[in-house]
Amino acid sequence: MRQHAPLSAFYFGYYAALGAFTPYFARWIVESGHGAWLASVCLSLWYATRIVAPAAPSTGAMLDGCALAHAAMPPRPLKRRRPTARRW
Repeated sequence: MRQHAPLSAFYFGYYAALGAFTPYFARWIVESGHGAWLASVCLSLWYATRIVAPAAPSTGAMLDGCALAHAAMPPRPLKRRRPTARRW
């Protein structure tokens, strides 16, 4: 159960912020001098990306001709830094 704690904390924070932000965002756009049309377009694009975005990574990998070649390459080892003496 503890292995799912970071993921559940992320989703809790995401949806809490979304619930606090969404109701006032359109009103903020209108009050800052823009029209209701722009506010509705911004919110509709925001919700449209939730539908389109899950398919985007797989589509991008499919369209990228060298994605499989890069995925087959082993990762480069990280360079370790030598510990330095700390001076207080």
